[in-house]
Amino acid sequence: MTKTELESKIKELEASKETYNSLQTKNMQELAELRNAIDDLNKPTITKDTVTLIENAVEEALKHVCFDDIENYSYDFEINYDNRIELSNIGFDGADEVAEAVVDYVQDIFNIID
Repeated sequence: MTKTELESKIKELEASKETYNSLQTKNMQELAELRNAIDDLNKPTITKDTVTLIENAVEEALKHVCFDDIENYSYDFEINYDNRIELSNIGFDGADEVAEAVVDYVQDIFNIID
């Protein structure tokens, strides 16, 4: 083979590689879309009216949770280099109560059967 023929063959193989990579990317995207479609088919269906009821119940539950209660928080203080006391860490410990309130309000809008 001559140098020109070898360079031509290299160009053909590089073009083939680019086409293969493009097809692989396209196939991966299509595969991901199909998996998402299957996941969507397996989800339970719900009407927009029901979603609105759930949203309203969650909002109402959160309105009745007291986020001002200092007992719901854990916090750490530290002394800074200039001898000032600073709040170094704060965490909300009332997540269980919030979750329970939301669940209670959402359950109240449905007729739950066994």
